[in-house]
Amino acid sequence: MTRFIHGVLLAASLTAAGVSAAAAPKLDDPALQACLDRMLPAHGLEQRLSIHVFDQTGSIEESRASMLWKRGTDGRSRLVVRLTAPPMRDGIALLAIERADEDPDLFLYMPELKQTRRVSGQTFAGSMLGTDFSYEDFTEIHGLVAASDIKRRADGMLEGRKVYVVEIVPQLEGSAYSRIVNYIDQADCLPLRTEFEARAGGIQKELHVDLASIRTLAGRKLPYRVVMEDKRHGTHTELELDEVRIDPEIADSEFSPASLAR
Repeated sequence: MTRFIHGVLLAASLTAAGVSAAAAPKLDDPALQACLDRMLPAHGLEQRLSIHVFDQTGSIEESRASMLWKRGTDGRSRLVVRLTAPPMRDGIALLAIERADEDPDLFLYMPELKQTRRVSGQTFAGSMLGTDFSYEDFTEIHGLVAASDIKRRADGMLEGRKVYVVEIVPQLEGSAYSRIVNYIDQADCLPLRTEFEARAGGIQKELHVDLASIRTLAGRKLPYRVVMEDKRHGTHTELELDEVRIDPEIADSEFSPASLAR
């Protein structure tokens, strides 16, 4: 079930059809397995995104990004995010490589330093590319974390829709969260809301889909706008999908630390 949840979380976080971070295992739950099978691209995804970051005063910082995801022949995922605008941030890039039975490799390239560095340790709690997503959020959402405790809770209702309710207890050392709860539309197999509960209690962050933005592409329901709210700091980040290609041909050379400096 872990890969199922990370698949639908990616659908919300990057406003695209749910992409599992690795070859998805067969699930014991037939309904969830059918949902997963319906939503996953076969091997890859390319997206272009607009990112709007709002501070406590409502001030907006805008940027644009491209994202490539590919499942390798080993069944594990590789993903690269590049900022393309504004000019001062053009070229900043993040590479994530899934590893078997261990946490992922994360690499960040900063053009002004002409340097690629590994993201690890306490850096995981920091803001990713200036957004309300932390590096931990990024790895959990994309299923790149080696292990999590997953439980399906009683089904519920949200926004007038029947939903699966699934709880993740992160196993990442030093995780900021005690649990992550997902509400997944049973009809369209979309994550409508994800709640990140702080270790001290209470909802620290909430990721939700703009229902009015949902469209159909290649037989999949896609949310073209999602919002991550940081309730502790009173900020939020909006992601809008400008362009998406499902299962394009993507060269393996795109997913190496050396490629980030291109």
